[in-house]
Amino acid sequence: YNALQVKMDRRFNTGLGITTSFTYGKGMAFQTAEDGGLQYYINFHRNWARNDIDRTFVFTQSYVYELPFGQGKPWVNSGPAKHVIGGWKLSGVLTLMSGLPFNITYSGTALAAPGNTQTPNAVGAFNVLKGINVGSPWFDPSAFAAPCSAVSAACPNGVQFGNVGRNEFTGPGFFGLDLTLAKEFHFTERLGLQIRAEAFSVTNTPVFSNPNGTCCTSNNANFGVVT
Repeated sequence: YNALQVKMDRRFNTGLGITTSFTYGKGMAFQTAEDGGLQYYINFHRNWARNDIDRTFVFTQSYVYELPFGQGKPWVNSGPAKHVIGGWKLSGVLTLMSGLPFNITYSGTALAAPGNTQTPNAVGAFNVLKGINVGSPWFDPSAFAAPCSAVSAACPNGVQFGNVGRNEFTGPGFFGLDLTLAKEFHFTERLGLQIRAEAFSVTNTPVFSNPNGTCCTSNNANFGVVT
């Protein structure tokens, strides 16, 4: 794993505090998952690729803001109203991440090599369309074709592995914004009360899984589709 990692903290005298972190990295591995198996026992070094949890970019920003109302604040700092609308804090976490890698595979029956994963051939550029659900693929499936599975005029060498590599492509990214609004009441030095409201994914932004990566079979109309 290699990465550039940056973290910045800033506190403002207006009651705002921000912590920002950014990672640009790349994780590589031979095996699937964190402790999984291999896809290729023939041509072992073909397994060396991005690991399954690799995200190229990760941006996280957390913040706490003491709203400018109430005692000691610029506005509404006197009278009964200062006790009602004063003392509130708004906090949250914003997370942006690039997508996870995924495989595009093909039936390995013709290989007659148990334990090895077959892949299709790339016959065009990988074009991301960002469609969602059946009839609107995430990527253009026409960029892939079935590999040679028998001797023919087009395949004089007979059965061959496809040329698509492991975890070569990236799926949908992630956006998340969580918010918290809280107010504290202090009755004595040791006794207090907090009212707190939390909203997870306040923008209600959907998080999609990777698209279907089973290529070039007549019974898989969902190839390339995020379902």
